[in-house]
Amino acid sequence: MVNSRVHERDYPEFIEAVRHALGNIRIKIIDDSSFRPAAVFILFMNIGGRPHVLLTKRTDKVKTHKGQISLPGGAMDVTDSTLLDAAYRETWEEVGIPRGSITYLGRFDDYLSITSYRVATFAGAVEYPVSYRADDFEIEEIFEAPFDMFLDEKYDRVDHGIFDGNSYEIFYYKHNGHLIWGLTSRILTDLARLLRGVNLIKHDHF
Repeated sequence: MVNSRVHERDYPEFIEAVRHALGNIRIKIIDDSSFRPAAVFILFMNIGGRPHVLLTKRTDKVKTHKGQISLPGGAMDVTDSTLLDAAYRETWEEVGIPRGSITYLGRFDDYLSITSYRVATFAGAVEYPVSYRADDFEIEEIFEAPFDMFLDEKYDRVDHGIFDGNSYEIFYYKHNGHLIWGLTSRILTDLARLLRGVNLIKHDHF
């Protein structure tokens, strides 16, 4: 693990680092029609000078991932022209953040989920404090987690699995009584590794 010092950086500088990183890498795009298209937003905000990411806890009413921690987003539907449109729409429906309140930062990698979705990931920023409006059917709780813990990989444990013939790591992070794991932790850990790898985030390891 490394010790990032993102909290010592100006938040606007961090946001520009994310924008720069996503604009200068080759994004992994998955084009597999056997998986249903979906999209999520990685939404950053400035809390106490440190970048935090918006997360939700799903209710027990939803069909999949009951009670799990997720990024705002969901399946693409016929009203969406693009995957980015789906991410904006789902974010509005789930947590009440309108498209106009999100500063778009760029697209990150696509992922395959065990529930047969191919998930496009997008990054954005919103002004804190945020006025949330949770969808009572889908969302039990909305909260913010410090992005430092993903940069530092301060996970509680890591397991290994195999999906679609490929091995992958499963990270388990604990934050204020929440267990963040599965695809959500995979996406956030991968983005944190990208930011460290292109040396845009200062940390003690280098």
